[in-house]
Amino acid sequence: MADEKISVIDLIEKMAEHMQLSLMPMRTAGDIMNTEVKTLTLDHRVAAFCRFMENYRVRHAPVVDYPDGDKSSPEFIGIVSERDVLRLGFPRTEETDLEEIGPMEIDPRAMRQLLTQIVARKPKSVSPTASIPEVIETMLVSHVDIVPVQDETGLAGIITTTDILRWTVKLDEVFKVLFDASENNNLFDDLELSYADAAGAFHLFAGITAGDAMTADVVSLGSADVLGSAKDMLQQHRFRHMPIVDEQGALVGIISDRDILRQLPFAGRRPPRDSGEFRGHLFEVDKLSISLEMPLERIMTRHVSCISADAKLSDAALTMRKQKISCLAVVEGDRKLCGIITVVDIMRSLLPLYEINEVSLSRQGAGDFS
Repeated sequence: MADEKISVIDLIEKMAEHMQLSLMPMRTAGDIMNTEVKTLTLDHRVAAFCRFMENYRVRHAPVVDYPDGDKSSPEFIGIVSERDVLRLGFPRTEETDLEEIGPMEIDPRAMRQLLTQIVARKPKSVSPTASIPEVIETMLVSHVDIVPVQDETGLAGIITTTDILRWTVKLDEVFKVLFDASENNNLFDDLELSYADAAGAFHLFAGITAGDAMTADVVSLGSADVLGSAKDMLQQHRFRHMPIVDEQGALVGIISDRDILRQLPFAGRRPPRDSGEFRGHLFEVDKLSISLEMPLERIMTRHVSCISADAKLSDAALTMRKQKISCLAVVEGDRKLCGIITVVDIMRSLLPLYEINEVSLSRQGAGDFS
């Protein structure tokens, strides 16, 4: 037989079909999107959004409008995120007792603001038929944690990084079932696939570890460094997490862009119509602001979730999903920092599943497996 161009996803479906297994679809945005979407309107206030986050345990809210009062066809306007309101809170001060910090307090003036004043309008969206790689690329390029899915009628659903993590864990479960079947039943032989080619493609994802996917060349700071340095670093490199290490390179904490936004002074002005990628306007602050001089040891997260480099990628995804976080430190020995793995790293690791590879359909070479 002639060679066939095939992806790992193609191979999974071919194996499942042969075994008469029913698998979840894993091709398009419509396959993994959340269709039970809760929304707010432009007339809701920041106070309502804060209650929305608390009630539904989410960090984003799609915002809609009802032209001419027609409740049957809401118009999707944009997204409000937790980051959009973090600049509206009271920053901690040097006198703040870190053991007594509760939920963020929002300035009363901000609580009365309408969402029309802070909503990020016309975010990048995808259609239900968009491929999963297209969804991932949209998130990566736009530096966002949520992608609206729109069809001809309007907002059909949303996909968040939590959905990507959940799908990654499910995908690993599929691999386990198919791997056991292929080992026990010579499945590659039955499909007339060269074992060397097919098994290599199949294991492309199954063998990925946290060490394979992590960012090893990590930019870090020390606990004595100040918030202004961390803000500049995160914005310059366009990432959202920075480990804090001691002089021996051991992990002592981590700081995120959200941690920084919580400390910047109240921003009561309306954001630009086009807030651009990475919501850069949220980090604009007077260079003389006293907040920028706050030592990182005052605001860093000290109890950092960690994982070893040889842990499976799906274990990293499961830990992030359960703990509702988007970053894990990869350490060895006495918390020696090896790298960090984020949702972004996991998404990038999924893209090769959809790349086309040439897999031989001849039986030649299959005997090497027996």
